[in-house]
Amino acid sequence: MNWTTVHTVTYPSEAHVIKMQLENEGIEVFLKDELTIQTDNFISNAIGGVKIQVENKSVESALLFLKKLGYIGSEVEQESLLDTITKNIPIVKNWDALSKLFFVFISVFILLSFFVYFSAPNF
Repeated sequence: MNWTTVHTVTYPSEAHVIKMQLENEGIEVFLKDELTIQTDNFISNAIGGVKIQVENKSVESALLFLKKLGYIGSEVEQESLLDTITKNIPIVKNWDALSKLFFVFISVFILLSFFVYFSAPNF
């Protein structure tokens, strides 16, 4: 089966409410990254939240239903902060979320190290 993300939310509890509503309409739903975020809520924004995915054949009906309920506007998928930061870096933009997070962390660490090294007084 091929799945398409139709909406993202920050917390698994929000995703389960939407999942229940979609399943009541006869749409099969998969919650991607739900267990990861249940384990550590603080990384939700870093990995783009819980992705509510439906089968490709049900995408249109799911989007219409979510728009009708007011969960989504005209956008289909929200872009995560990591995707926004790394979208202009050719190699990194195709990496998975954990690799992007590591790359951003190392980059910030290196920049701060240079700043501290060059701003320290010479004795």
